[in-house]
Amino acid sequence: MNLYQPDPVTQHSGHIGARQTRVEDAALLRGLGCYADDAATPPGTLHAAIVRSPHPHARITAVDFSKALLMKGVHGVLIGEDVKRWALPFPVGVRQPMEHWCIAVDKVRYVGEPVAVVIAESRYLAEDALECVRVDYEPLPPIIDPEAATTEQAPVLHEAVGSNVVNERHFRYGEPEQAFAQAPHRVALKVSFPRSSCTPIECYVVLAQYERATGIYDVLANFQGPYALHTVMARAL
Repeated sequence: MNLYQPDPVTQHSGHIGARQTRVEDAALLRGLGCYADDAATPPGTLHAAIVRSPHPHARITAVDFSKALLMKGVHGVLIGEDVKRWALPFPVGVRQPMEHWCIAVDKVRYVGEPVAVVIAESRYLAEDALECVRVDYEPLPPIIDPEAATTEQAPVLHEAVGSNVVNERHFRYGEPEQAFAQAPHRVALKVSFPRSSCTPIECYVVLAQYERATGIYDVLANFQGPYALHTVMARAL
């Protein structure tokens, strides 16, 4: 969906970054926006609720969901052992032995990381069942400051990597030492970037249905990379 349309006044100005007019605001302000949550939910659809870690860094020593399975309407509970047996870790952009799973395996590395997923006949039943999932943690030292995390004394998040520095590259052009030696002035600058995050109007939504007669999955997702999604689903299935 094209959310932006060039302003008629500036579209022929030839300037990169010319002012553009938003075209989606009218529908949103009038309550006419279309979201994945507006789609019809097929009968029998199950709902998931997530047990999330309250710790920034901790080892998972035990997960007890036996009481949750006894609750009416609960169809199952997934934990790290399940996804490790059935799925593969997410691809990472660096060549390091880092494993990122959809549910934490062995330990958690940030507050809110999924530890278990309860699947039930309604969202309300799934969320009620969360209270019956008991997770035992062994808290580990957290590290918050990115610069401090690069030191040798910092607690390591991925033991297989052996360091919190997962990618370091150096670029050299010309003769920098000579250039600095001959420069009349030197300026040192240290730049700190604040943390940034996405704030979408609608979070990711996936509605999947398996057609037994044809053996085909019908998946509705609001992910903006449909062809990339095919690869991810193929890996998972």
